[in-house]
Amino acid sequence: MTFGTRNRLLAFIGAALFVAACSAEGSPGPASDDDADESSTPVAGYKLEPLDLSKTARTSGTIEAVERIRLKSQIGGVLTTLNVEEGDSVRAGDILATSELAELRAELRRAQAEATKFRRQYERKKPLVDREAIRQAEVDDLSSELEIAESEVELWETRIELSQVRAPKDAVVTERHVDPGGYVSADEPIVDLADLSTLVVPVRLSERDVVHLDRDQPVQIMVDAYPLRPLDGSIRRVFPTADADSRRVTVEVAIDELPDDMVVQPGFLARLSLPVDRRDEALAIPDAALLASSPDDRFVYVIEDDHLVQRSVTTGVARRNLTEVVDGLEAGDVIVGTNPTNLREDTRVHVSEWVEVR
Repeated sequence: MTFGTRNRLLAFIGAALFVAACSAEGSPGPASDDDADESSTPVAGYKLEPLDLSKTARTSGTIEAVERIRLKSQIGGVLTTLNVEEGDSVRAGDILATSELAELRAELRRAQAEATKFRRQYERKKPLVDREAIRQAEVDDLSSELEIAESEVELWETRIELSQVRAPKDAVVTERHVDPGGYVSADEPIVDLADLSTLVVPVRLSERDVVHLDRDQPVQIMVDAYPLRPLDGSIRRVFPTADADSRRVTVEVAIDELPDDMVVQPGFLARLSLPVDRRDEALAIPDAALLASSPDDRFVYVIEDDHLVQRSVTTGVARRNLTEVVDGLEAGDVIVGTNPTNLREDTRVHVSEWVEVR
């Protein structure tokens, strides 16, 4: 290559490089996606959807029979028979225990004999008054004696009846306090009965929870004997007063009819879940999304057209790291879900991740 030719080639390459440099400076190409992200702030977004924000009170209690009866001896004496044991079923009117009756029956026979004597005398002498063979006063005295004798018969019949302990209704024997052959005094416990047709679980709840409960409200019940089979129940009654020391109120939950293959007895431990303050379709936001310029002025940043818009909100209850929003937002709104303190209104942002709640 000659010297002149080489100079002309170098001049041509230099001119080409100059034209390329000028073109690059004067005509910028379209921005890439990375360039766009560099001009906006990444944030964690949260989309509002209805949530179940209901509160559930969880507690436990001992299962009891709704009606328990303690039968006592009504008169003193030797207990001659006791016909039942724990677990026996009894019917209304069944004789469960009897005290010594020999003396009482002897007294009854004496009183009956006395009444029979005065009745015969009265019936024999009453017609004689009409024939003026005796005075009316003599017949009146016999009538009084007869009434006394008949009342004596009723007295001993009543005492015999009281010596027998009868079941007042259909029930099951839960405890036997005495054995036959021993002496029992008046008002001494003999047996305890329970009506197992209705089982209840009394529990004590905070006054803050009780105000949200209603009679017949459904309750879920678990017993340790059947850990995989929840039972249905309902609130039977809420006691009218709270304990003065603990401020807790007794709530009685009735267990619904049991399946035939389940045996649940008084004394079992029951674990209850009671829904209180139901909020099935609540709008709520993460606590970390909420800002406040003052205690009465709370706001969030809503993402609209990739920019932040400050929106004032009215809040309700706070549960499970969530705060209920009762006004200011709607379902479907997207907000900055966490760490919004360093952001400002009208900042251009893009959602780099989503906040999930459970």
